[in-house]
Amino acid sequence: MIAIDLQSLRLFCAIVETRSVSHAADVLGTSQPAASYLLGRCREQIGDPLFLKSSKGMTATPKMLSLYQELRRGIDVLDSALSPAGFDPRRSDRNFRLAMSDIREMVFLPSILGRLQSLAPKVTVEVVQIPLQQLPRALDFGDVDFAVGNLPEICAETSYTTVFRERYVCFFRKQHQSIKRTLSTRQFEASDHIIVSSPFTGHHSVERSLLERDIRRRPTLKVANYTSVPNVIAETDLLVVIPSRVAKAFERTHGLRWLPLPVSIPSFDVRVHWSRRHETNEGHEWMRWMLLETLRRI
Repeated sequence: MIAIDLQSLRLFCAIVETRSVSHAADVLGTSQPAASYLLGRCREQIGDPLFLKSSKGMTATPKMLSLYQELRRGIDVLDSALSPAGFDPRRSDRNFRLAMSDIREMVFLPSILGRLQSLAPKVTVEVVQIPLQQLPRALDFGDVDFAVGNLPEICAETSYTTVFRERYVCFFRKQHQSIKRTLSTRQFEASDHIIVSSPFTGHHSVERSLLERDIRRRPTLKVANYTSVPNVIAETDLLVVIPSRVAKAFERTHGLRWLPLPVSIPSFDVRVHWSRRHETNEGHEWMRWMLLETLRRI
C-alpha cells in the first residue's frame, strides 16, 4: 500500500491547476525545492512521472489526470469540514471567475453585481471568455468557477441548472425604411444582416436552424462579438437575430425595436454550469445559489 501524505496530495492538485511546480509551491506556502522533493518522492512511490514538461508548463500524465478529480473533491470536502466558520458572504473577500460571452455580460452583470453589493459587499468577480471546447477543463481545474449561457455542447461534461428558456427575435432600428408593424419572410431575407460568429457561445445554431428552413440571410457585416451591434443597428437598416431578453435590454438602453422572427426556430436554454468537484464547497454553493436566484429574475 502506498502511503502519501496530505501535503503531497495538495501539491498534485496545485500543479495540475497552475501547471507549475514553483507556482504550486507559492499556493501551498512552501519552497520550490521542498515541492520538487515531494514530487520526486511521490513519483518513485507511485511509479509514474505524474507530470511532464511541455510548452504549456507541467502537463499531467493520464494517470495523474485520472486521480485529480477525486483528489480535488476529497481535499475540498476536508477543507470544508475543518473550516471553523464556514462561508460568510458578508465577510468573505473571495474572488469568483465567471465565463460568459460579451452579450451575457451586457445583460447579466448589472443584476449580478447589484445583488452582490447587497449580500456580499467584499466578494469580487472576474469575467473571462473561454472557447467552448476548453470550458469543461477550465471548470474542473479551477480556472473558472461558473460558465453562464447557451452552452449545450458542454452539458455532458459539467453539472448545470437551467435558469430560463429563451427565444430568438429580430432586432432593428425604429426608423427602419421597410419594416413597420410586422416582419415577413420576404422582408427578412431581402434585408441586410449582421452575423455574429463567436467561439464563446452556442448562438451559431441560429444559422443552421434558418438554413434548415430554407431561409437565407444576406450578411452585410460579420463581427466576432455583440459589443458594436446596438450602435450599428441604431445608425443603419441592418437586422440582427438575438435572444429576446437581450433585445429588450437594448430596446431600453438604445431606443431600438424588435419583432418575432417570421419563421419558427427552436428556443434554447440558458444555464449555469460548474464542475462537480465544487459541489461540497460552501462558498461555491452560495455563489451558485446567488447566480441562479438573480438570473431567474431577468
